[in-house]
Amino acid sequence: MTSDSQCCPLCGQTNLCEAQRAIETGQPCWCFSSVIEPAAVLRVPARQRNQACLCHACATTAVACPGER
Repeated sequence: MTSDSQCCPLCGQTNLCEAQRAIETGQPCWCFSSVIEPAAVLRVPARQRNQACLCHACATTAVACPGER
């Protein structure tokens, strides 16, 4: 699994995180209007939690998303 903050810690694909842009422009990240599955967060290894955002596919499914490692 990757520790790159721009990659999803579950599947390794880009997470399209716009948190920094939200700070700079006031435009919220996609995750502000999405329901994040609690089960998805639990699939992230403890040492990687709060290190990078999940991608939309992994964040919105209760089961392993396509490409999840």
